[in-house]
Formats: sequence, C-alpha cells, structure tokens
Amino acid sequence: MYPEPLLFGKYVTFYGVMIAIGIVVCVILLRFLGKKNNVDHSFMEVCETIIYAAILVGFFFASLFQSFYDYLKTNVWEWFTGLTFLGGLIGGVLAFTVIYNIVARKKKINGKVIDLLIIAPPCITIAHSFGRIGCFFAGCCGGKEALETDFFYFLSVQFPDELHRTYPTQLFESFFLLVLTIVMLVLILKWKFKYSFVVYTFSYGIWRFFIEFVRGDNRGAIFPDVSFLSWMTPSQFWSILMVIGSVPLFFWLRYLLKTRGNVELVIEETQNSDLK
Repeated sequence: MYPEPLLFGKYVTFYGVMIAIGIVVCVILLRFLGKKNNVDHSFMEVCETIIYAAILVGFFFASLFQSFYDYLKTNVWEWFTGLTFLGGLIGGVLAFTVIYNIVARKKKINGKVIDLLIIAPPCITIAHSFGRIGCFFAGCCGGKEALETDFFYFLSVQFPDELHRTYPTQLFESFFLLVLTIVMLVLILKWKFKYSFVVYTFSYGIWRFFIEFVRGDNRGAIFPDVSFLSWMTPSQFWSILMVIGSVPLFFWLRYLLKTRGNVELVIEETQNSDLK
C-alpha cells in the first residue's frame, strides 16, 4: 500500500518501521509477563540478551527460506529476495536453543526455560501482528484477486499499482494474531495457564494452513513432483508440522512442569527442615 521509503533513501520504510515496533512491543510485553509471573530477574536478562541474538539469526533464516521458496518457483537461487515468517521462527527458535544451552553450561542460570516458554508465545504473536501490518504497507504477502461475485468481496482492497482488487490477507492475519495474543494473555494472567506454546503452535498452524489458499503470492510447491501433494505450499508443509508437533510439545512441557514442581517441592521441604 505504501512501499516507498520514508527516510534516508531506501533504508527506512513503513515495513521496517512496523517490524521495529513489533520487536519493541514484544520485549516490553516479555518483561511485563516476566514480572507478573515472578520469573527470576537475572534469568530474564540473560534470556533477553539471547533473544536479541536469536532475532538476528531469525532474520537470516527468514531470508534463506524465502530464497529457497523462490528457487522452487524459478529454479534460480538469489540471496536476500525477501523474508518469510516461518523461516524466521524456525531459525530464531533453533538459535535461541543452541545459545541458551551454551550459556547454561558456562554459567549458572537462576531460572528454568519453562518459565520463558510459558510467557513467550503472546510476545511472538504481537510482534508478528505488527509485522503483517508492515507487509500490508509493503504490498507483499497479499491475497488472491477478489471477484465481484465473491461473498467476501466487501473485504477486498485495491493497491495503487494493481488493476484489480485483492484480499488483504496481511490484515486478516494481523487481526487473527492480535486476537490470539489477547486469548493467550487472558489464559496466562487470569488462569495461570502453562501451555500457551501449544495453543500458539496449534492455532497458528491451522490458521496458516488455510489462509494459504487465499494467499496470492505463489511461492512454489514443496513437493512439485508428487502428484497428490503438488498443491501444498512450503508454508502449509511447515504448518502441518506445527500442528502435529503440538502433541509432543504438550507432553514435553508437561514433563518440564512436573520436573520444576518436584524441584520446588524439594527446596521447600529443605527450607522447612532448616527452620526446624
């Protein structure tokens, strides 16, 4: 909608501004939830530093995945042709996991990674929501052409450089992510819910799988040579893995919570015996 640069030549755009706002809001919300859930302050500081590094790695993976998608479509490999969120998410999570384990081995960390996993999902979704608004301004990640006979034609928009109206899937996704953020915040703050990461991976996986049918930016097929899977986009493939992965993720989080509970019980019993 407005991809033109704002300041300093080509380097500052509405797309970049919205991504920056999303990251700032993400960090603010993470700190807020950390305090509300009584997560150790020093642990949060270490995790926040690692998150900054993971974000940088995530951007690289987002570009890497986009280059791979373009290769699937054109058979030509080019670097830094754009960004894709799922690639950034995968790369960021992997980077955080690796760096966290390295840091945890070298220094004692007063905290449990489960504490971060409980509060991180709404921080991810709110940042992603702002990012999708940036996509709308940039005119990328848009929807298919809207026909006047369509039931939802009234939701379509027309970009200045296009001859037909399209569905603003960027705004649809931004709204969905905002609602998902609110739902998870209510679950965490009011109900002390511990499995928000499962809610995130399951809900977003389903959403992304179906919104891909409305997306108009062809990124090639993940299995072009398999006839009954040739329709599947790369994002739909990752979405299926997210939904399926929600099951083992639930049991892994349950194990971590049980382990943490046993440790806290031992500490409490030790303290009580010392007082006696």
